[in-house]
Parts: sequence; structure tokens; C-alpha cells
Amino acid sequence: MKLFKYLILLIIIFTICSCGEQTGGLFYSLEQESAITNGNLPNDVTIGEMVRSNDYYFVAAGKFLYRSAADNGAWPEEDVNQNPTGYEDYLCYDLLLVGDTIYAAFYSTGSVEYVLFTADASSASTGLIWSSSSVSFSDGDIDSAENVTGFEHAGDAVFIQTRTSSNSYNVYAADYTDMVNNGTAASFEPIANDLNGRVISVDYDGTDYWLAAGSKVYTVNSALTTVIPITADIMAASSYLKGNGFNGIVCADTDTDAGVEVYLTSEEGVMLKYIDGGWIVIASQYDEDTGLFEPLKDIIHIEISSADEDINILLAGSENGYYEMEAAASAANKAFVSAEKIDSQLTTANQFSSIDISEGVINSFYFDTEGDDEGNKVIFALGYSSGLWKNSYKIETSGNYRFWDVE
Repeated sequence: MKLFKYLILLIIIFTICSCGEQTGGLFYSLEQESAITNGNLPNDVTIGEMVRSNDYYFVAAGKFLYRSAADNGAWPEEDVNQNPTGYEDYLCYDLLLVGDTIYAAFYSTGSVEYVLFTADASSASTGLIWSSSSVSFSDGDIDSAENVTGFEHAGDAVFIQTRTSSNSYNVYAADYTDMVNNGTAASFEPIANDLNGRVISVDYDGTDYWLAAGSKVYTVNSALTTVIPITADIMAASSYLKGNGFNGIVCADTDTDAGVEVYLTSEEGVMLKYIDGGWIVIASQYDEDTGLFEPLKDIIHIEISSADEDINILLAGSENGYYEMEAAASAANKAFVSAEKIDSQLTTANQFSSIDISEGVINSFYFDTEGDDEGNKVIFALGYSSGLWKNSYKIETSGNYRFWDVE
């Protein structure tokens, strides 16, 4: 889930304005795209986060928007504003779903003000009713002067990032069940202080949480009381890592002998994997001849099973579309692949059939495991100034290829 919380990028980008069927294998079918023109979202919009509650999708897209998850559901027309009343010009940059409650974070570029609202997602069919009065953290766990700039939910915990100054951030964690039952009265534990990055990514391996926050990486125990920094071990795995930041972390139970594996993406374009108690580099975009690299963004594990075909892949966003890897490959021989080529280096040489999504920045992904009203599992690619892309897969029938469509 990440993702993403490139707050400063959203501030810069947003001034609210604003496929035919082919033959091929699994990866080929994933990567087909056919841009459509009847979507109501601008094709250059930035998507900060996406969640689903019951039969509705919700996105932080500069402004807060939602639509029915049904195939005939459409995003509101461009001039419709679903922000809280009086905050129509604020930027909506992140969302969190806790039970049926949506937490939405907004920012004003004019007054430099952060505000946090909640709404009951179950009322989407009749219109959300926003509330700010109930959003207050109890017992001084989070200082009132700190502004919420990012959320993550993994396992049984919620992680909240706050901004304490122009370049300093803290991370807190609370039990997810406590937030469901008690709202913001849950007890928040301090996890990390004085961070220099706005991005947080969290996942749970069944025993511990793995947290990437700015240029630091930590493990956190299930009780949210023990935090162990592991950044130094990661940095030692590659001379190309300079501490510029980590953008995505995911735990994938790939049914291999290695069990749950942890994957990490970096701003330097290095992809790492934690295995046998240590970190190894499995791919790098660093070019030794030019000294240039392509930053990698958030990463997600997607697993779909059917009688005809199993899909078990990792997708990593980048500044040029995305990369993918077969997660169920031999634990010692995982490699990112393009549609027609297996290579230890990341490559987009043959990955896309046209240029739209491959030339856009994909920050993160959202995997809708509930699926749509036609039985499709749905993957969304969340772009930075490159729109929202939808990819559907019918699990009950082999040979129904998936196509990327822009929303």
C-alpha cells in the first residue's frame, strides 16, 4: 500500500484544475495498455492514495474523490468537488481506512495549514458527512503542533507520520483494533523521530513489522514496543546506496523454501531482498558508465489463484512506468523480468506495447482483492502527474488478457 506520500510533489503539481486482445503469456498480458478518453480524471493527475470500502473506491487526487466500484461507476466530473465544505481548495494528499471510517489529510498551499477529517465510508451512497471535531489524539501521544502527513496500515497496526518542521518527521504506531473500537483514542507509540523523508512504507511478515521511513529502515515487534534500526545492514549491501531514501517495502510469502521474503526499493534504483538473515541486491538501475540511475518507488505483492492460472508477482513503481518480478521463482534466483526478456538488470526494453504508462511515473499500486461486478480482480497503478491506471483480470477463465486503461 503505499505510498505515497510525496507531499511536496503534490503541492507542486496540484493547483486544483485541475486495447484489443492479443496473444501472449502472463507478463505480456499484464502489460498491455489502451488509453481511453472517456475517463473523468485528468490524465496528468497525481494519485496520493487509494482505498476501497464496501462498494466504493476513494482516492486522494489533489481533491478527495470517490465512485462506485461497479464497472459502470464513473468518477465525478472535473468541476465536482467532494472535499469537506469550506475546504474545497485544499489538497487531499493521503487516505487511511480504519473499519468503515475514512481518514483524509488535506493541505492548504495558501495558509500552509494541514487539516485532518473523518467520514463514515458506509454513507457514500447518500453522500459523505465530514467531521473534524473527533480527530484529536489522546493523552498527548502526538503533539498538537505536529501535522499528520502520511498513513500506513499493515497487519494489526496503523502507522502515522507527522511533520515537526520543514524537514523533520516523526512516526507513531497504534493498534488497528483500538482505532476501530475507540477512534483516535487509541494509544500511539513513538516509532521513529527526526526523520528527513516524507515517504513511509510498512508491511508485516507475520511476526514483525518492516518500516521504511525516509532514509531509515526499522523492524518493529508486534507489540509496537521494540524498534530496531536496520539501515546500516542495508547500506552495506550495495556501494550504490547513498542514503537518499527508501520508497517501498513488502513482505511476500511466496511458498518457496525461504518462506516470507522482504523486498525493499530505493531512490538510487537498487532493489534489495532480505534472505537468510542478510540483505542482497537483486537488481540495480545504476549505470556505471554514466553514473545515472532510475529511482524505484513503492512495491506490492499480488497473488491471484484460479483453476487455470496462478499469478504471483511483485510490481515496483518507477519513474518510467513499473517493473515486475515473478515472486514464486526459486528463492535464490529471483530476477525482474520484462515481457520477453529475463535479465538481472531492470529493463523496460520490451515491457510496454505503447508509451503512455511506460513514460509516466508510477508511485505505487492498489490491489482490489474484492474485484468488480464481473468477477475481475483489479490492480490500480497510481501515477505522479500521470493519472490512475486500471488493470483487470478475470480469474475464472484462462486467456482473458488484461489491459491497462487510464481512468
